[in-house]
Amino acid sequence: MNKYFPPLIARAWVLCFVIASTSMAAETTGQVVSWGAIVMPYVKPGTKFTKISAGLDHAMALTTDNLVIAWGGNNSGDAVVPIGLSNALDVASGRAVSVVLNSDGTVTVWGDPLFH
Repeated sequence: MNKYFPPLIARAWVLCFVIASTSMAAETTGQVVSWGAIVMPYVKPGTKFTKISAGLDHAMALTTDNLVIAWGGNNSGDAVVPIGLSNALDVASGRAVSVVLNSDGTVTVWGDPLFH
């Protein structure tokens, strides 16, 4: 057994993604786990998530506080959340782009300009 990753058996999952050489899953408890080539960054203990999304070489998660966390390959700036982004309702990751639906109905897009 991998000492750095708890066993996946007997856990309740609500959503899973497999991208390139990375996998991630969200538990019914609101916890997110990520393993493989793109490992989730450190987040404050107890942080819970409502959504996860995976692109080609990056991923994003939405916290219960409506904050966005992004990680992974950042070749096109797609894994760096714009400063001041808050009150997000949903997240989506693409090949080299990140998209967030904001609570005011606007959409924030960043990453490769080809996809804007």
